[in-house]
Amino acid sequence: MKKVMLAILMAFSALMAFSTGCVVSSDGEVVAVAPGHVCVGDCDHYYHGGRYYYMRGHHHGPGCGHVLRGGVWVVASAN
Repeated sequence: MKKVMLAILMAFSALMAFSTGCVVSSDGEVVAVAPGHVCVGDCDHYYHGGRYYYMRGHHHGPGCGHVLRGGVWVVASAN
């Protein structure tokens, strides 16, 4: 029974990743991002200090405080 539940949960998680975009789970402002995700301007998360953080409604662009480095938005001062 545990194996069946685990398989169902894994399938549900994968479905949510595809249906909701790049963020697959959230714990307050810290989020998990789908494996293999490459960030774009519409992403409302950034990476800093070993974690991804979520900023509802944030749009990346000039002067937003983040830079796109290697397909991931990072804090601009973390050069």
